[in-house]
Amino acid sequence: MPQPRPPARRFAAAPALPLPAALALACALFLGLPPTARAQSPQPGEAPRPAVIAAPVAEEPVRAPQSFIGRVEAVRVLDLVPQVQGVIEEVAFTEGAAVEAGQLMLRLDPAQYEAQLAQAEAQRARAEAARQEAVRSLARQRELARGNIVSRATLDESEANATAAAAELRAAEAAVRMAELNLAYTRVEAGIAGRVGRALFTRGALVGPQSGPLARIVQLDPIRVVFSLTESEWIGFRQAQTDSAAWRLTLRLPNGRDYPLEGRPDFVGSEVNPGTGTVPVRIAFDNPDTLLLPGQFVTLQVAERDPPRLPMVPFSAVQQDREGRSVFVLDGEGVVARRRIAVGPRLARGWAVTEGLAPGETVVLQGGQRLRDGMAVRAVAPEGAREDMPEGGREDMPQGGRGDRQDGAGRRP
Repeated sequence: MPQPRPPARRFAAAPALPLPAALALACALFLGLPPTARAQSPQPGEAPRPAVIAAPVAEEPVRAPQSFIGRVEAVRVLDLVPQVQGVIEEVAFTEGAAVEAGQLMLRLDPAQYEAQLAQAEAQRARAEAARQEAVRSLARQRELARGNIVSRATLDESEANATAAAAELRAAEAAVRMAELNLAYTRVEAGIAGRVGRALFTRGALVGPQSGPLARIVQLDPIRVVFSLTESEWIGFRQAQTDSAAWRLTLRLPNGRDYPLEGRPDFVGSEVNPGTGTVPVRIAFDNPDTLLLPGQFVTLQVAERDPPRLPMVPFSAVQQDREGRSVFVLDGEGVVARRRIAVGPRLARGWAVTEGLAPGETVVLQGGQRLRDGMAVRAVAPEGAREDMPEGGREDMPQGGRGDRQDGAGRRP
């Protein structure tokens, strides 16, 4: 026997709202959403917005130093060359040590020159005695001449003998001075303060003026850097020389580090070399720690002390075509527009922008290759950065990775 079917459950139909009331309710619900949700929520039939990495434009000081390759040279160099011949009796310095002006460096055997001095002094004594005898003889002859006892010829001869004796004395005195100098030259002393190199001769060697230098002393503090400027470079450097307080003259050492002290102009050539088209320049530097040595090649940098501040955009944000460079700028609704820019110096992290951008404007850093004017995008902040960006289309980067979305368990869908 068939079972009776349960009675069908009846539901009361909800009363339909009038059309004006339904529109009002829909507007209220839409306006209650936050702006970001409204901008990011795609409309029916609208494709999801592509994600791009974007950040505000920062303003940075633009230091664009001019760089020149220069060579370090000593201000003063002294070769120790003996002025007399002799055997080295003592080497009185330590190789590589600092020396002072007037310090004894080497001593030659003085015996020969001491004997020459003694001989010259004896000759001077003999000449002095002869001069005195000639003076006394002249006095007697003059007395006799007044009494007409001697002839005029005899008196003239006595006067000539006295004059010759005086000349012999002066020659003997000069010989003594020369012997004293030769004896003094057996002491080879430092003419300047600096650092001495290695000894080229040792004790017992016979040396003289033709032997060449015995050692070399180099003054290391101060020191100077020599380089050349082209005609166009010289104009800018001349401005730095005229207003030295507004410019910094610094060095980069061969190991890539910056030299801690600033330099000062020492010499600028007065004419252009017609063969090379350059002007020689020297910059002086204090060198108390002797970090700079003659012969080194260093990089001289000339930069403004108070550089201008300009907007800076990373290299990845700048696109280039036949018309020049451009970036994509986001407006307040997350819509991008291509903007032509003019760039200045190339900095470490990007381009300095001279025209076309203002600090605070938001530009696309990555993903701009697939964009076009008027496209709506989702702006994702760079990893580790949370700068303010336009509300429209803004989305912070998730912690799981660059632009990757994760579920609650940290897994990617």
